[in-house]
Amino acid sequence: MRNISVIESGKEPRMAAQRTCLLSLPWDYYQSPSIAIGCLAAFARKKGFKVDALHLHLEAAALFDLSSYDIIAYRFPVVGEALSAMFVMPREKERLLEFAKKKFVDAELCADRMYRVLRSLYQRYEWSRYTVVGFSVHFAQLFSSLLFASWIKQDHPKIRIILGGGCITEGLGISVLQRFLYVDWCHHGEGEDAFVALIRSVREGTNGSEKDIPGLIYRSGQTVCANPKQQFEDFRGWPDPDYNHYFQLRNTHPLLKQRSLASYLPVEVSRGCLYRCAFCNFNYLTTFRARPTSEVASSMRRMSRKYHVHSFCLMALMIPPSSSESFFRTIGKGGRSYRIFCEARANLTKKSLMAMKKAGVTEVQLGIEALNTRLLKKMRKGTRLIDNIQAMKFCEELGIKTNSFFILAFPTETQSEIDKSLKVIDYACGYSPLNQIAPCTLREGSPIALDPQKYGIYGIRRPGLFSDFVLLEEEGKAEFLPQSQGQVNGINYWNLDFKSRRKPRDYRKLMQRIKRWQKSYDNAQASGRPLLYYLDGKDFLTIEDYRDLETKIAGIHSFLGRTIHLLEGWERELYLFCDSIRKFKDIESQFADRSPADIRKTLRRLTRLKIMFHEDECYLSLAVSAGPSNRRNMPFQWF
Repeated sequence: MRNISVIESGKEPRMAAQRTCLLSLPWDYYQSPSIAIGCLAAFARKKGFKVDALHLHLEAAALFDLSSYDIIAYRFPVVGEALSAMFVMPREKERLLEFAKKKFVDAELCADRMYRVLRSLYQRYEWSRYTVVGFSVHFAQLFSSLLFASWIKQDHPKIRIILGGGCITEGLGISVLQRFLYVDWCHHGEGEDAFVALIRSVREGTNGSEKDIPGLIYRSGQTVCANPKQQFEDFRGWPDPDYNHYFQLRNTHPLLKQRSLASYLPVEVSRGCLYRCAFCNFNYLTTFRARPTSEVASSMRRMSRKYHVHSFCLMALMIPPSSSESFFRTIGKGGRSYRIFCEARANLTKKSLMAMKKAGVTEVQLGIEALNTRLLKKMRKGTRLIDNIQAMKFCEELGIKTNSFFILAFPTETQSEIDKSLKVIDYACGYSPLNQIAPCTLREGSPIALDPQKYGIYGIRRPGLFSDFVLLEEEGKAEFLPQSQGQVNGINYWNLDFKSRRKPRDYRKLMQRIKRWQKSYDNAQASGRPLLYYLDGKDFLTIEDYRDLETKIAGIHSFLGRTIHLLEGWERELYLFCDSIRKFKDIESQFADRSPADIRKTLRRLTRLKIMFHEDECYLSLAVSAGPSNRRNMPFQWF
């Protein structure tokens, strides 16, 4: 597909319609409508503009084949980008195809099929109805959007094209405008006010106001300019997202209406974050702002009734621990049955997690990232290792599925920290394993990228697929490429590869241990019991340990692969007292009738048995309760 100049002739759109269209294309997840275009369309409509939100990623998935689409969208999103990029940059087709085949055997077949699917969708809609078409660009949606945009501009040159969304950074937006002249604008940052101002300027014919629209990236002669971002402040009276097209497709499309799709509704809870993790660039330069909880709860009730869906994804980088309990109590009022996924800090209390469970939270993405406090400090997580382990324990006990990231190769990570993380797994392997393992990436705008020398980073380059597309820069300014120079040879993608000045680190033992952890946990799920739990007899307590430890501890009774510990008297009370993290001074105060030496001796023994965890002067009992409040029906054990 060649670049299309904005001055080429073609069919005239019906400009009197003055409608705007927002599109979500592959490879967004088909199980959910796009909150980006849903919120933006509803906001602009409330301001009096005619906006359609078309969730074409769902229709594309149906035409492509849902199961195959799922594999690419979830497991190989970069392959999805490559498949689309082949048609945006045909001169690079062979290299892109070779790259895709290394990760996905059927890449060539999938590329051909996806092209035909996208072309079919394009021909199905009447684009001349619109004056502005906007594309939501999140992970793996860039090149499908560019391909679609090229077709629209070729047939309707007067339609204005804009790309926005979470993955449009300033650098990416500038490079897109330098290379693809059929794109009129890009936008970085929060888009509500900017989007309304832009479509108003198009309607009124005041395009000279581009320099006044926050976050807009635009052309001024031979220069590409980027306006400073501006954050949205007032969430009161926020309209419900427009998911009508998504559910219309789901209920009427011949390839979808006969299938029982597990869909969930994204609902925005807050923006920004109170923390500044070193590796993260999501809303990094914005402050934390939350919607009124009552409005979130009302929106969930309305959307659940309207679309007949119980499942929700709470779109928030964080829900402050100080307000999480009251937030979920409000969400849970009214007796409605929800299934909720959300992100959470690892320093939530058990009481907060119980409120989350009662409100309907069934899965949570815990901000674990590492199993070493020193490394967590380097990452600027604001949590400790013992906080991570406590959160994993509480979620296991309450039956809340965890979906946690574990970051490898952080720039300043040492081999000692890796080795210590390996040992920690012997304590934590009674809980759900860390299932999202990924290398640390350098994201444009993150603290690491803003101060690479501090983290010992050098040799920064564009990663993998896009490493050969970097445009050389002089004095920090990218050279402008006019259309006459032909095909695109550079994209400033949002992730960067880098080299660290640290010595090479060995992750093999750590990865092997994590695999064993995963296998052991999967087997335990089939048995219906936790890997580490206690039964309380009121004057005695037994702890049953099925964890796959490296070595069995000598002198402890083991029966059919199970290790049994018996605690009586004050030791039982001590273990129950440390159900949550306790400082030694608090333990000492609680058991004032015991000597400090006696208390420390018992704590050391329990820690050595790996049924208690110790960090600094803090202690945490590791076994989960198998009592009546626990979700599991414990199988009968023959002795």
